[in-house]
Amino acid sequence: MDSSDPVAPADAIELSLVDGLEGSQPFDPPEGFDHGPEFKESPPRSIPRFLKWGSYASRRRNSLLAVLVSAFYCFLLARLSFIHELSFYILPLGYLDLLGAGLLLVAGIMTLKYMFGRGLYRYVRDGIPVTGRILKIERISGGDIPYVFLIQVEVEYRDPETQEIQRATLPLEPPLTSSVHFDAAGQPEVKDALELTFAPGDYVTLVGLPDGPFEKTLRIYGLLGLDPDREFALKNGRPNRGMQPYHVVAVISFIMLLFGLLLGVIYVVEFYWPVGGNWTIAIVPAVIGAIGGLIFGGLWAFGSRPEIQASGLIDRIALAAGCGLFATLLALEVVFLSNAMLDRSESQFEPVQIVDFWQTTHSFLFRDYSIEYRPLNGGEAEKIPSDVHTMSQFLAPWGAIEISDGYWGLRWRRGIRPVVWKQERVAEMDPDRHLFVADTNREGGKPMFLVMTPHLGLPDGTLVKAPDLLVEQVITQERLNDRRGQN
Repeated sequence: MDSSDPVAPADAIELSLVDGLEGSQPFDPPEGFDHGPEFKESPPRSIPRFLKWGSYASRRRNSLLAVLVSAFYCFLLARLSFIHELSFYILPLGYLDLLGAGLLLVAGIMTLKYMFGRGLYRYVRDGIPVTGRILKIERISGGDIPYVFLIQVEVEYRDPETQEIQRATLPLEPPLTSSVHFDAAGQPEVKDALELTFAPGDYVTLVGLPDGPFEKTLRIYGLLGLDPDREFALKNGRPNRGMQPYHVVAVISFIMLLFGLLLGVIYVVEFYWPVGGNWTIAIVPAVIGAIGGLIFGGLWAFGSRPEIQASGLIDRIALAAGCGLFATLLALEVVFLSNAMLDRSESQFEPVQIVDFWQTTHSFLFRDYSIEYRPLNGGEAEKIPSDVHTMSQFLAPWGAIEISDGYWGLRWRRGIRPVVWKQERVAEMDPDRHLFVADTNREGGKPMFLVMTPHLGLPDGTLVKAPDLLVEQVITQERLNDRRGQN
């Protein structure tokens, strides 16, 4: 390696990124070299059943399972009222059924390709096998990522048409990487992501396709993961079959859980964020969550795993900080959500006059709704998050903010409630609280009146008594409207 390479400064041990064949040796494959029973027939060949148990087939089944599990979660989430409500704010959530159907279509295409031997199986069905010799294993720069390299292999083989000895540098499929790690003494060493079971000088089966330049399609057969008995890339001494099926389900479920937690944070911030009260009950869990998250993140980021140690200091600090932030948000979400869900305290209603309704769309992905109001007791106009259904209930510019004390003593706004007119029969009509409709049948010898009274409509359909100040304002406005109509 050049001494100017940042991986090998002058005062460090020089690292070799190339394993090559020592000396010049003639190309002389072993007599009777066998390419395997799958190549005995002439193309197009059938795909032997035992090839369905290679690492390539295993990874394909995992991919299919991941798509199916993701589709299941899309259909499940689409039927949750919580997600339906959030879809008014996070617009893609309104298309979960469509996304699930698309994933099922993808799964169907993957299944057909799997059943009819597409993908890398074409190397068995149509491929031309030749005997090749490993000449060199090189690790070249992987781009902008420091200390990470792509592995490529130089081979020689006899061209099946001209019978001449040819050389080719083969990209590995799937790509294999190598990276530099530092041991406890701070010395660098090169480690491959997977263990290669061949070395320079070994003879292996190469296979190419007839429908293109042969040397361009040439691959090392044992690296394709087709034959379970000939796997040249191992992980911990075993073929790289990917995760077990239950691991796939667990990972997708964990991702869905994180997604749900994120949606929960958004929902809590929108509707359950406290407006006062004893904030200590929230600060203490938040601090505990932050400390716990930082400790966990620190142990993870600065642990002994080589792939993490190879990352930069800033990246590891960011990982630890991210864990701390996530734990803090999770603790606050639990506190605020339980404060609202467990709240059985009696609500108070603050009368307001509606100023305007707002709907804002951000980047065609997010949308928020709010109602601007002005307190009747005085004060500046404010906005409160709302939803489409609540906004549609306001037939007049009057309402009240419903506020509760909260289970943990954190006051929060249950929402804004519209004025709803209720028809009643009363013996005495209060002009400050009632709008006269008509005389009605006498009751007990006393006259009875049919009147309309302003109430507040709650989400469950019940009506509650409106605050006196709100009733007076509504009645005054209605009478003013009646006089304007008569004129």
